[in-house]
Amino acid sequence: MAYFEEVMTVKNDIISKLINSQPIVDTINNTSIETNDQLIGQNIYRDLYIPDTSSEAKTYICLGVFVTKFDGRLIKYLDLHFWIFAHQNIMDTGLGYSRVDKIQSEVDKLMNGSYQFGIDKAELKGSYQFRPNATHGGVELVYRVPNLNQDTRFGLTKYGR
Repeated sequence: MAYFEEVMTVKNDIISKLINSQPIVDTINNTSIETNDQLIGQNIYRDLYIPDTSSEAKTYICLGVFVTKFDGRLIKYLDLHFWIFAHQNIMDTGLGYSRVDKIQSEVDKLMNGSYQFGIDKAELKGSYQFRPNATHGGVELVYRVPNLNQDTRFGLTKYGR
């Protein structure tokens, strides 16, 4: 039996990392928020969100967490998907890189090689073009987490690193 409660925990941990990364918050550049947690549901989503083509020009980070292999009581592989995209009118930062490129780089710093989510380190599987509609473009980053750290309720040890 799989324990998908751990998936919710992983999502929340990642969302926390995103809103506490000042370079990511600065690149999103949402001037209407007072605290970083207000980005959740405006620019950062726990699932894939596709805005209308006529919507306000914004930058988005959406997160998907998928169990791709389960072995008895242990989630063997967890894939983390980050959809990072922006409206074409605000894509260019004027600093020699796009908003998507900067956020992609910052997400990779947070995730690639991290032992926070699994017994083994998270590894980048790929970065793919993502164009959800005619006015937004970006990338999909996919990380694989081997051997998810299940908590002790399930008779397994949570490894800290």
